[in-house]
Amino acid sequence: MALSTSTFKARTPLLRALQQAFGLAVAANEPGAPSAEELADLATTHNRRNFLTSAAKMGLLVSAGGLLAACEAPMVAPAQPAGSAGADAKAGSQPSIVVVGAGMAGLNCAYQLRKAGYTASLYEGSTRTGGRIFTAQNLVAAGLTTELGGEFIDSGHDDMLGLVREFGLPLYDVESASETVLRKDAYFFGGQQYTVAQVIQALQPWAKRIQADCDSLPDDITYDNLSPAAARFDRLSIAG
Repeated sequence: MALSTSTFKARTPLLRALQQAFGLAVAANEPGAPSAEELADLATTHNRRNFLTSAAKMGLLVSAGGLLAACEAPMVAPAQPAGSAGADAKAGSQPSIVVVGAGMAGLNCAYQLRKAGYTASLYEGSTRTGGRIFTAQNLVAAGLTTELGGEFIDSGHDDMLGLVREFGLPLYDVESASETVLRKDAYFFGGQQYTVAQVIQALQPWAKRIQADCDSLPDDITYDNLSPAAARFDRLSIAG
């Protein structure tokens, strides 16, 4: 497996935030660049189009997706239209169908078969249905709903959006004006909250050195062909 240092994408929200803050710190060090506060405001309060346009002008690369967050609603199957094929439409010629896994794919598979007039046996190894879609109540605090799994529906997920329409579920558009003004993340270290601007300012003195270290690495890093610089960083411990 090869790692491209020019296209590396962080896999956790915290690392993505630090990666973005580092990019903004590099930008803040450029002659004539906006202040850390202005860059932080650009990254956190602008709408998607304005942010991407402004970021492109400054050479920043920040990922943003058009996402819809589905709010919780009871999953009750809509009534069968009059004259549609029901479960008994093919009585006497029913094949034996088994669906393994009651996650979203398995549930939808069984549901679509049901609409086509077939009955499937659905098997799930855990004690609940839903798979990676897992909404918890009162887990973090009383009255708070927490998504432990899939939370968003991408605007290009036609099948999921079709189910949303079919079941009459409401959606929250996370790119709407009322949503984009909200603070999406808050970070605490040692019990103290730090703003994006403070993180950018803290990284600014180190940004040039970090960028130089990044530039010393080859574009592709593999486990069996480490450059001297890559091997040196690989031996470093994050414990200090």
